[in-house]
Amino acid sequence: MQNQPLRIKLLVEGATAPRQVHSTNAGYNLFSAIDTVNGIDIGAGVVDAGDCGGVKALVFNHNNEDFVIACGHCIAQLILECIVTPEVEIVGDLDATNCGAN
Repeated sequence: MQNQPLRIKLLVEGATAPRQVHSTNAGYNLFSAIDTVNGIDIGAGVVDAGDCGGVKALVFNHNNEDFVIACGHCIAQLILECIVTPEVEIVGDLDATNCGAN
């Protein structure tokens, strides 16, 4: 597979482009574009090829104290995946494996 550029449109003034902090990292760091008072847990999600619009992080605050996410704060990672969508084949049996043996 060829390396193609990851095309990004910055949606607000002062936004920071995703960046790979170390060349060995699997993901690109995503940064908050606005000041927010909220969470500590970032939800996982999938962006499909047909999705359009901005990418947003779903932030959960599981305690009673406010948590401030400042503009430019690293809040999530973007990991690019190769997608495989094979045809579905119905079979009578699946090959035996050792899965669950331990």
